[in-house]
Amino acid sequence: MTTIEAALGRLTLDDGSVLDYDYLVYAVGSRQLPSTIAGADEHGFGVAEFEDAVRLSSRLATLDEKAAV
Repeated sequence: MTTIEAALGRLTLDDGSVLDYDYLVYAVGSRQLPSTIAGADEHGFGVAEFEDAVRLSSRLATLDEKAAV
């Protein structure tokens, strides 16, 4: 990624591709240690890997729109 234009909701990738977004989570180098947080293994969701983010997205889609997250 080379540019984030937050006011426009757009980012530019290294290859010049432009992506528009509604929400952007920028978490460079983030890691989680679920075993250090009670309940995180059973109820937590990572987003470091694409598959983890898909799993979280699927779970969020099942919640009521007013659910606390």
